[in-house]
Amino acid sequence: MVEGGGGPAFPVLFFDGEREMNIGDVKINPTLEYKPFQLMLSQKIGISPNQISIYLVDRRNNPKSPSRRTAVEFPSPAKSTSA
Repeated sequence: MVEGGGGPAFPVLFFDGEREMNIGDVKINPTLEYKPFQLMLSQKIGISPNQISIYLVDRRNNPKSPSRRTAVEFPSPAKSTSA
């Protein structure tokens, strides 16, 4: 099932620290804001939005080595701290 707006579809993978599970696909578009994106992913995974970190991963850089993925983390606002 593909959820989201009218952009390209990307796979959603959930990693619980031990195993990686394919949850489905989500469409990403330039108008998608963080909070609705976070809520949509948390509903697909079944975990509170305050308990997840979101990473955008480009596996094309090195598809044979998942430990060397390029990732951008979007931490949960509840976890962020001010300096």
